[in-house]
Amino acid sequence: MNEYSLWLLPGPDHEPVLVETIARLSALMQGARFEPHVTIQGDLDLPLHELQQLARTLAAHITVQTWTIAGVGSDEHFFRCLYLRLPPSAAFDQLQSAVAAAAGSRSGQSPYPHLSLAYAQPHPDNQRLCQLMAEQFADRPLTLDRIAVVRCSSQLPVTHWAIESTYALAPPAMTHSAAPPALDIAPGRSHDIACLGRLAVDLYAQQLGARLEDVSSFAKYLGGSSANIAFGVARLGLRAAMVSRVGDEQMGRFLTETLAREGCDISQVQVDPQRLTALVLLGLKDRDTFPLLFYRENCADMAIDPDLIDEDFIAGCRALLITGTHLSAPTVRAASGRALTHAARHGVLRVLDIDYRPVLWGLTKRGEGANRYVADAQVTAQLQAMLPQFDLLIGTEEEFLIAGGVADDLLASLRAVRAVTSAALVVKLGAAGCCFIPGAVPRQLEDAQTVQGERVEVMNVLGAGDAFAAGLMTGFLRGMDFAGAARLANACGAIVVSRHACAPAMPTPEELAHWFGGTRNPRVDADRQLAHLHRATPRRRAWPELQVIAFDHRSQFLALARETGACTADVVRLKQLLLRAVEQAEAGAALQGRIGVLIDGGEYGADALAAATGRGWWVGRPAELPGSRPLRFDGGLSIGSHLHHWPAEQVCKCLVHYHPDDPAPLRLEQELKLQELWQATRASGHELLLEVICPGVGADDADAIVLRAVKRMYNLGLRPEWWKLAPMRTGGWDALGQLVAERDPLCRGVVILGLNQPLDQLAERFAQALHPIVKGFMVGRSLWAEPSRRWLQQQCSDQELVDAVADNFSVLSRAWANRHAHATIGA
Repeated sequence: MNEYSLWLLPGPDHEPVLVETIARLSALMQGARFEPHVTIQGDLDLPLHELQQLARTLAAHITVQTWTIAGVGSDEHFFRCLYLRLPPSAAFDQLQSAVAAAAGSRSGQSPYPHLSLAYAQPHPDNQRLCQLMAEQFADRPLTLDRIAVVRCSSQLPVTHWAIESTYALAPPAMTHSAAPPALDIAPGRSHDIACLGRLAVDLYAQQLGARLEDVSSFAKYLGGSSANIAFGVARLGLRAAMVSRVGDEQMGRFLTETLAREGCDISQVQVDPQRLTALVLLGLKDRDTFPLLFYRENCADMAIDPDLIDEDFIAGCRALLITGTHLSAPTVRAASGRALTHAARHGVLRVLDIDYRPVLWGLTKRGEGANRYVADAQVTAQLQAMLPQFDLLIGTEEEFLIAGGVADDLLASLRAVRAVTSAALVVKLGAAGCCFIPGAVPRQLEDAQTVQGERVEVMNVLGAGDAFAAGLMTGFLRGMDFAGAARLANACGAIVVSRHACAPAMPTPEELAHWFGGTRNPRVDADRQLAHLHRATPRRRAWPELQVIAFDHRSQFLALARETGACTADVVRLKQLLLRAVEQAEAGAALQGRIGVLIDGGEYGADALAAATGRGWWVGRPAELPGSRPLRFDGGLSIGSHLHHWPAEQVCKCLVHYHPDDPAPLRLEQELKLQELWQATRASGHELLLEVICPGVGADDADAIVLRAVKRMYNLGLRPEWWKLAPMRTGGWDALGQLVAERDPLCRGVVILGLNQPLDQLAERFAQALHPIVKGFMVGRSLWAEPSRRWLQQQCSDQELVDAVADNFSVLSRAWANRHAHATIGA
């Protein structure tokens, strides 16, 4: 079945209005609701992972689109529809051509760009309806900022359509400029850039202002200049690859897994059976003092095997970037030379980021890793022997001093570099920006083409040069001239110097769109929207659907134990058996990538929680003290210090019994606790799931009160990744979807809680949860309460308990899958 489509989605400024319009028209015309979209191509018969890779690549090369609505029409494409007519677009044609080339067919393409508003039989007064809609929309601008991969086809009822994944289009600052490109770069290869060089673990001091001697804890990140650049380029949407070597141990796997998660090709990362992965310890003493200790004695990335440098792979790249450390010793110099030879033979742009670290050339004591310049004639000679093999050189003033060899004279050093290479030169000038010298060195540096830097408050200069290089190469590889590429590079560097760490601090396209959009806060650390985008828009594990078995209940298990005479060890064992039930349910219903658990970390659930963590499931863990109202946190007075010990993949779940009409002292106290939790999860990096139960509400007003509670929490500045709410009616879910779209379009979604309701009642409520914001369910006692009681009373065996819980889960899973009515669309 040709099951998937590719869509363009409207930006957050337009989406709420369109969602409301579609809802109104669907009611009027008795059709089905759906996400507002412009179809690029439908009925695509390609595997999901291939479509997602295609969408990711297209998004990296197409800018955010703003089109003026030309009118409203009614016609038949896949379905009879009412739609907004959009003007012809070269970008739309480019997208359709690229998709057709990948799919081998143009079948299912829209004849022109249009945004559908309703699928159904025409309204009896269709002409008048179109006229009214035209008066509302004609000549209004419409921004489209994402590509979506959608489970959607002409053979699939609209009520079954679901967005699988979305990818942000490149911001306007990252598009082609009118001036000619600065460099001649081959188009149309499998990879945009390969980065060869250092690949290490960075351990950043968490105590800012301390001497490295006094630091007590470190945060672990991907590091190494080449790896940082590859990571940054991949985050900006290009097809990056890493060429290096790691140890056959945990730190090596951490690095390759981190790169792979960001979309970077790691097929050319060698694994060393003997050497260890390199480590770097970094401190942040003050804005001018950043001590570094390199642990690189006979490390893996300095032992890259030249014979394993794959010529065919290099030939498939548009650019090859090497950093200076890998010219400092015979083995890595040989590997770099081999890669450069392959690149020259196949017309690959060859780039050197000089990245001079005197300590790595053996010129300083081991503890002086922060020293950026020591004059040395031998280093200059070794660099100059290699410079003729490059097309582009990137370096700071100090780095061009060592490359040129004329101490204290930058222009003389640049002329010495020009004497041995015709490569274009990019000189980084710190806060002053950067300049470009493609030909002869000018009489004074001010005569070179210069792009001013960004003025920001500096937290940490470590990695700023790597971010600059990532932005610069992204710009060049997208066909920008120097001015456009440098503007992008300066922004990347400015954002990174304002943050802890390097690779994780690299910006996303969405962050850059905000940065260049004219609404950013001059103080980067005070820009809440930038911080939210940095947290929510990097690649993260996709959860298009969630089916979660919750057994985090502590007071309920305690009550069960007392009722049945069980001891703590029995409850610990019970939770491990419930984990087996999850395994059985996952395997039986093929729920890989959709299954999850919610388990406490206390004496009852700690063993089960540890066993669930690290196996690819969605894993939630409660933070609240059971039954507390006002809200209190489990494990002590400081939730921040408690989260510090949680694995990063565990989602922090907090249940709050909250009514927007609570007495003011109670409401304010609970809101303060929620804000405390919000800040703690922002600092720790854990995702947050807020479970809101409004006490004392009746069936008639329950949905409205829950919506008020959620809106109040958004007003407080809370934007949790997940919401967990009691079942609502269809209208309630639709209103919630609109609220989330307005307040936080990057929200991961909503899951339905069970409240110990019978399975058949939950199944009935699922049928009303048709809005795409509802991603699944998170149910506990309805699944396991009665089987657990029988097991604790020794009335059933271990396997009978597991079977009963898995069977109950299967009932809910089928109810969720079948919640949509199998409607057909009028033709």
